[in-house]
Amino acid sequence: MEYSERVLCGTGEVELDPNVVSEEAGKLYSELQTVIENHGEGVVESLVPIFVWVLEALACCKAQLRDREEEAESEKVEREKLLERYQAS
Repeated sequence: MEYSERVLCGTGEVELDPNVVSEEAGKLYSELQTVIENHGEGVVESLVPIFVWVLEALACCKAQLRDREEEAESEKVEREKLLERYQAS
C-alpha cells in the first residue's frame, strides 16, 4: 500500500491541531487493546503494520504542518519589518 504524502497530507489548506496525531494514536492504541482483549492478537495481526504506516504518515504531516507554520511566522515578521521600513521612508 503506497500513498503519496500529497494524498495523505492534502494541500495544507486545512488547519489541524498539532496534537491531533498524538491524541488519535492514543485512541487507536486503546481500541486495539480492547480488540486484542476480546478477540486475541491474531485478529489485529495484519492491521498493525497498516496502523503503523498510517501513524507514521500522520507524524510526517504533523512535522510538515509545524514547518509551514514556522515559515509563515517568519514571513509575517519579515513582511512587518519591510512595511515598517517603507512607512519610515
